[in-house]
Amino acid sequence: MVYFGDLGEKSHFLLEYLEAIPGTPSMPNARYNPATYMLEVIGAGAGEESLVDYAHEYRESKLRLQNEERIDALVKRNLDERPEIHFEHDYASGFGTQLELLT
Repeated sequence: MVYFGDLGEKSHFLLEYLEAIPGTPSMPNARYNPATYMLEVIGAGAGEESLVDYAHEYRESKLRLQNEERIDALVKRNLDERPEIHFEHDYASGFGTQLELLT
């Protein structure tokens, strides 16, 4: 994974993130497709190769830490709000009903 986050209008956040990494070339011009630029920069385009390890850069980034904190908060919130599951009986139906349906 090389990026996970909001893209922003015209992929502004993605472009800002990538261009802040040392060794990343700037996008050629404002009309250039940001998705194509990203694929070329990370070396995923046809015949492309990157000297920068963008997966490593993401693992070490503030963005990844923010994403993990957000995920942890969502998981904790869901666990705290989840009602305890309780059944009145051990089985969904009695022995007689089960026997009748299975034989």
